[in-house]
Amino acid sequence: MKDRFSSSHYDDANGNPAGGRTNGTGLNIVWQNGPLGRGEKRIPPNGAFVETVIAAVMDRIEYYQRSRFACDENAKALKYLARALGQLQTRTQRREAYGIEGAHVRDIPCKNCVLQSEKKDGKFTLSTVSLCTDCQNDLVGAGWKITTGPASTPTNESKS
Repeated sequence: MKDRFSSSHYDDANGNPAGGRTNGTGLNIVWQNGPLGRGEKRIPPNGAFVETVIAAVMDRIEYYQRSRFACDENAKALKYLARALGQLQTRTQRREAYGIEGAHVRDIPCKNCVLQSEKKDGKFTLSTVSLCTDCQNDLVGAGWKITTGPASTPTNESKS
């Protein structure tokens, strides 16, 4: 049963997500406010992450599946939640590989970029065809060295 809930989502002065709250009967989520940072500047979380909430929902459904209330619909829900969690974890891994995880940097690539990335041996390799100015600026700000030429590949030289 889906009960009513309310959410308030906040932005910082630059329009970046800056926390928020989601409340309902038996539910009070305070969302992460701001980026965690990278390397030595990394700070502890101050709120919930979507991945944690999904994992908590999975834990509850798994509890039902160990009871007399086990059913096919619960099993399917777990499968789809696991897929959602896997996609979010893949996004995190890609952002870590690009050196932009934990920072308020747009997701690379944006819809204006034409990039090719490949996951091999658990690591992402990025080769660019066309990188928009905004993404170039964000990558440079995150410690990437952008080079141009026929076989150029941005490299992450940040110390994380």
